[in-house]
Amino acid sequence: LTSAAGALAARRRQQQLLMAAAQQQQMRAAGLSEHEARVDQQLLHELSGVLDRKESLLTKLRAMNGTASTNGHIDPATNRPAETFQNSYAAVVSSLQAINVELQQLLSRLQTRSHLNMNPLKAAAAAVAAPSLAAAAAATRAAPVVVAAPAEG
Repeated sequence: LTSAAGALAARRRQQQLLMAAAQQQQMRAAGLSEHEARVDQQLLHELSGVLDRKESLLTKLRAMNGTASTNGHIDPATNRPAETFQNSYAAVVSSLQAINVELQQLLSRLQTRSHLNMNPLKAAAAAVAAPSLAAAAAATRAAPVVVAAPAEG
């Protein structure tokens, strides 16, 4: 068993070395230094993290919208939208706005990387950012968030 684990570890190490050599060859072919490649990797890692956080917030916003559409946000004591729901909803929208600012800053940093072709990246980022930008803008115009109470009767 230990020899099998050792063989597996040796194969993984060999694959890592081959991948590192291939990356270095690609960097040289593209005229990139190791530093530039690390900066690119860091920026892309940051972008991935921001997009993951944004998707999480959008999922939360969709769930809250689902709750509101079924009147699950109504405080039974007052028959009005619960203040805690409104505050939570506003916090999610505010967080989305902050994420969009962070995303824009990252895209600006990527634009300064002259060796990157930004057109496809800009298009992809704009496609991701546009829906939540519109939702955030609409929500801020209507702040504080108030969802209609159910009709009595």
